[in-house]
Amino acid sequence: MKKLFFVLILFFVGITTYSQNPSIVINQGPSEIVSCGSNTTCFRADPEPVEYTYSFFVNNDGRFTSQNGWTRSDAVWTATSGAHTSLQPTNPADKRLTWNNTPNSSARTIKVTFTYTKGDSTRSFSEEKVVIVKHIGPITSMTIAGASPSSPTNGSTVSVPCGANSFTISVSPPATDPASAINYTWSLPASWTGSSTTNSITVTPNAGGGGAITVSAKRADGNVARSYSVNVTRPAVESALINSISWSPDDKPLCTGETRQLSGAGSVNADIFTWSTSGGTSITGASNQSTVTVSGTSNGTLKLIASNACGISKDRTWNIYANVPQVAGSEVLVDGHPNYYPNYTSGSSYISVQGGGSCQSYKWELFGGSGYFYSGYCSCGYSYNGITFDNCNSGNASTSSSMAIRIRTANRCGQGNDVIIPLQVSGGGGYYRMSSPNPATTTISIELDKEKASSLNSLNLISATRSKIAQSFDVASAKSSNYFKTNNIVSFDVSNLDRGLYYVVLNFGENNQSFSELVMLH
Repeated sequence: MKKLFFVLILFFVGITTYSQNPSIVINQGPSEIVSCGSNTTCFRADPEPVEYTYSFFVNNDGRFTSQNGWTRSDAVWTATSGAHTSLQPTNPADKRLTWNNTPNSSARTIKVTFTYTKGDSTRSFSEEKVVIVKHIGPITSMTIAGASPSSPTNGSTVSVPCGANSFTISVSPPATDPASAINYTWSLPASWTGSSTTNSITVTPNAGGGGAITVSAKRADGNVARSYSVNVTRPAVESALINSISWSPDDKPLCTGETRQLSGAGSVNADIFTWSTSGGTSITGASNQSTVTVSGTSNGTLKLIASNACGISKDRTWNIYANVPQVAGSEVLVDGHPNYYPNYTSGSSYISVQGGGSCQSYKWELFGGSGYFYSGYCSCGYSYNGITFDNCNSGNASTSSSMAIRIRTANRCGQGNDVIIPLQVSGGGGYYRMSSPNPATTTISIELDKEKASSLNSLNLISATRSKIAQSFDVASAKSSNYFKTNNIVSFDVSNLDRGLYYVVLNFGENNQSFSELVMLH
């Protein structure tokens, strides 16, 4: 009996030693994302997001086969520090997964297990492989010399001073396990220059351009990149602002001998200031500082160009009122249109004087013709040369025929010029039109309707008071010489007449229908 037992033990050992059990080999098969190429590389793997598909085959010795009554279960895969992917491998027996990008502080393995079953007998077999993951940690910080902030966080915005001076950018090296050299790739904003494959780079920006700075780090033996990116802005000038210094209100006119200071220091991000003037405004002293001192002999403008080393400038222009008012005819609007002669009206018109600065006052007077006007009284009043200036800069006027209003001007510096506004009720009745410039200098011309010229009874140029005929057209002689058969324009030579207002008065037909036009000689 003892002898038989000994023989059985030897037989069992012999089976184990002879390796009669199936052997399992794990392979890394083709992947949709990356092909590792060889088993050695496959088990030294890149971390996520790189995916691997592992497969196995069984080197069976022929005992555990279906012919012998054995049934094999599905393979059971396990992986330490690995993550299953949402995609399934082509072969259900394979395993597709990614490896967590963490240090290899503990062994990572991939293991496959399956079981043979025959009746009440089961045999389990497994194969386990150690996987080394080529870990690369994040870039945790960036430093940009001279920037604000100088240590921006990943994905944030940083301001870099204007200009083209070179500066250095560096990032913290990411940790690796197993240790590995790191290759860096830098991306710079358009028109910036600089090159490096290390964690530090010296760049030369353009004067004012910004954009993204991005650095990407990879292990020398890996394919997974860790990146760090910031958006660069440059402090370009946002606007040019002009503010008065101890001068209120801003449009108060400068009188003879006075100066005023203005500042452009409120122009955001500006440190280069260029001032210029036009009209009667002059700069006293430097014109390239943040503040400027001006004087004036008449109205003008002050212009500021604000810029910095970014090369982008903004400008602003201010009106500077100076000395007594000098109101141009074009600065007077009649029913919204610039003042011109004779300012045809339907009988009532709205008149306004534009500009003029603070507390410019007026005196409205009937200067010719007949009609009514109202301008109201304003808070600023002056008295010069026996004239009280207390009317506003706008008002209403009405006439049934024609009238002229004289608007006299004054401000804190004294009495200014006068502006004449003639109003003429729309007329002509199809008999004529004024064809010469008005105001006139040398000639006044009237174009008669060709069909109605022969009905002209009289045509005279008379004074504004209608007390004297300045010139007269001889209608009788014109008709006797058949003048109107070939001509329909009548002209007066006014070059030798006194300057001022006149009326052109025309009479037509059996009823002696009368028309008049207000004209000015200047």
